[in-house]
Amino acid sequence: LDEEIVALSAFIEEVRGGGPPSEEAPRKFRRYCSECHRLGERGGDKGPDLSSIGSARTRSFIHRYIENPKTLLPTSKMPVFLEPEGPLSHTQIEDIARYLAAQR
Repeated sequence: LDEEIVALSAFIEEVRGGGPPSEEAPRKFRRYCSECHRLGERGGDKGPDLSSIGSARTRSFIHRYIENPKTLLPTSKMPVFLEPEGPLSHTQIEDIARYLAAQR
């Protein structure tokens, strides 16, 4: 029973976005993502609108996709963002993923 409670709690936390993003997360999104992606009324249109991405994808999926999109979708045109190939650390990507997971 305890294992089931822990698993259920982890699942709920994942669906909710895995915890709050930092105060820097919106700025990181604008710097690294908004040229291609729209969030609300701001951003580009080269990639999908991410205004409600948290309703469709979990934080974990968003994180893995930002790190290396081609591992999840081989035809993706989005570049790798995880260092050393990309500009972001695992921690920075996690922060952006939490921010995006909260967009509903």
